[in-house]
Amino acid sequence: MKLLPAAMVPGDRDRKKAVKVLSLLRRAAEVSGWARGGGSDRYLPAKEICRSLSLDPEALYKAIASLRGLGYEIEEDAGRGFRLLSSPDIPYPWELAAGLSTRWLGRTAMFFPEVTSTNEIVLQLAREGAPAGLVVVAERQTAGRGRRGREWLSPAQQGLWFSLLLRPALPPEKIPPLALHTAGAVALTIRELYQLNAEVKWPNDVMIGGRKVCGILMEMRADAGGGRHLVIGIGVNVNMAPGELPPEIEATATSLRLELKQPVCRLPLLQNLLVNLERCYDQFADESKHADLMDLARRLSCTLGREVVVRGTDLAPAGFAGQAVAIEADGSLKVEAASGEVRWFHAGDVSVRPER
Repeated sequence: MKLLPAAMVPGDRDRKKAVKVLSLLRRAAEVSGWARGGGSDRYLPAKEICRSLSLDPEALYKAIASLRGLGYEIEEDAGRGFRLLSSPDIPYPWELAAGLSTRWLGRTAMFFPEVTSTNEIVLQLAREGAPAGLVVVAERQTAGRGRRGREWLSPAQQGLWFSLLLRPALPPEKIPPLALHTAGAVALTIRELYQLNAEVKWPNDVMIGGRKVCGILMEMRADAGGGRHLVIGIGVNVNMAPGELPPEIEATATSLRLELKQPVCRLPLLQNLLVNLERCYDQFADESKHADLMDLARRLSCTLGREVVVRGTDLAPAGFAGQAVAIEADGSLKVEAASGEVRWFHAGDVSVRPER
């Protein structure tokens, strides 16, 4: 994985040294823990670390201080050296790389403690020629955006807030269904990892029990050379605890922690999301696979067959009520009113009426 400079370690060279020290400490802890259940032999002498990595003592202590500043708990014993006690639940690029099984998605990654919006960062990097597959993760967004300019709550340590860059070869008119398929990949991941009944609400929300757990924002821009790049922002509510959702969305939103009644480790979630998202995007690049993707979207849909109201579109400025009878091959939603009138929507806000 190519690690681009991120804001949490001072300088590329220092960061690489710190990550190498971390790798040695982790290997020592894992090997001794597996062989003997832990204990004093989990310490790694400073001289051994310096010799293995060709570091002087000053560089070693600088690396240790850097790792501690990033949230790693490292114990020092004057006679025995250092040992790693715990790692933070933060998706740093080197942590993401360690267990990532994708071919191209996330193989270039960046992490920021705080940004205005990960989509803004990726849009800027795309203009500068960043490769397809780039993933930018933030611990916190100060101006996270949802669809139609809405604010997306993105507090630190409580979610996965990330954006990825695609450079699709398909014509622009073929791209809109990708938001729906992205939601399908997220819902599928949640089902596989946690056995929760995650569903897709058209056009691109992921729901659990009728409450939103993930939102998606897709933005396309033209390149100076005539091509296009696509930025997909994904926000997953992971570790919001009871009482931590703002009152204005408490009735309509949820988190994985609230559903599972226990905290969730974010790193494996992100790694598995990227695997399923890569599979989705590989299929989407092959038009012969579009029908398979749409079949999955329909199977996971909590919109089809339900009474809905569609708003926020020129086709129905006052809202259009009816039954969602189909998701068409182009991703549009077919809604039939009680009067028999039928309309097809390519965008809009959908309210799903409670089942009677």
